[in-house]
Amino acid sequence: MRAMAWLAFALYAFNSALLVWLHVRVPGVHPVRDAVSDYGADKARALFRLHGIAGSAAALALSYIVATATNPVFPARIVGYLLAMAIARLAVGFFPTDGTDGPSTNTGRVHTIAATVVFVAAVLVAVDGTRPLTAAFPDYAQAWAALKWSVVVAMAGMVATRIERWRRAFGLFERAFIVASTVWFMALALSLAVA
Repeated sequence: MRAMAWLAFALYAFNSALLVWLHVRVPGVHPVRDAVSDYGADKARALFRLHGIAGSAAALALSYIVATATNPVFPARIVGYLLAMAIARLAVGFFPTDGTDGPSTNTGRVHTIAATVVFVAAVLVAVDGTRPLTAAFPDYAQAWAALKWSVVVAMAGMVATRIERWRRAFGLFERAFIVASTVWFMALALSLAVA
């Protein structure tokens, strides 16, 4: 299990590096206003797909770790959330977004549904996974709570951008969510790798 935990940690680190590289490689996407998925709608599509594949593989590795962990023991539903996230991450990478200026397409709708599944599943993993982690690692209870709430608050910010007044900040809240959830997943993998 330790090797798989280190693999998950490495995959999330690689996934994060790819996201940074996308920001550097495609300067036309505004980090406060535009969605991360906009990187996959144009010339960086292959790199965005690799980002999705790495994220999917990381979620699969975490699902194995969570399913086989004995301390802590996680609720079985977390494995389901992680598997749903892994499948949806692939769909996000292979079904490009429509963007904001073009017409709505079936491909774009698949992308939007898959992205929503990724976001919701990530929140559910962080919320449901924090309790067993806090019980197994009580010295880090406050850190786990802070990480969980950072995921929840960033998601609330993304939801708030559905209000017209906040819409132009979607990219900012989405990136905050990606950072918060990735840190939570990497902390999970690291905790189980060294336990």
